[in-house]
Amino acid sequence: MKTTIRIPLRERKAAKTKISILWTVFDILKQKPLTEISVKEVCEMIMISDGTFYNYFPKKSDLLTYFIQLWTIDVTWYADRKFGNESGLGRIEVMLEKTAQQSMENIYIMGEIISLMALSREMFDFPAISDAEKIIAFPDKEDIFKVEPLMLHDLFAFNIELAVKLGELPEKTDIMLASLSVASIFFGVPLLLLQYKPELLEATYKENLKLLWESLRIKYKS
Repeated sequence: MKTTIRIPLRERKAAKTKISILWTVFDILKQKPLTEISVKEVCEMIMISDGTFYNYFPKKSDLLTYFIQLWTIDVTWYADRKFGNESGLGRIEVMLEKTAQQSMENIYIMGEIISLMALSREMFDFPAISDAEKIIAFPDKEDIFKVEPLMLHDLFAFNIELAVKLGELPEKTDIMLASLSVASIFFGVPLLLLQYKPELLEATYKENLKLLWESLRIKYKS
């Protein structure tokens, strides 16, 4: 049964503006990098003031960290629907599968995120995301407001721990090492492929995860 919640009009309007800014910038990313996108052109496209833009995103890089949060919500919802808590490895696999499919729609987003992470000298700020933002961003996903965003490492660690509990990986598996290995695949594969062979991203993700699971089973075999 679908659950509905009541969200005040003001909150819905704010969420709609914030999401509109994000999707507009990402659409422009198909033509030029984030550093060359001006706040002015974004504001003119969606008819808001510069002040409104900076109210939601004090720095343009905040768009990317905001997207990361939305991404974790999206792929977690997708994994919940496909596997529930019945397969930790399956959840990770569909998360990367979803990422590969999204990357084909806009191959430059992952590159911008990798660049941000490589060049940043500060810890990322991840402000809370409201229920209204989740619903506006993903209007067709039932009960999406129930999903909470996680830090990327925590997201992978949660599912590795689940895989260990379910016997998909050995009990002695080093959760941190395994999570970092998944993160390395998550970022490393697109770094190598997106500019040259983006159509191979999904298949390469799957093959690398398969090799990782096999190596972890061998390494931590009792």
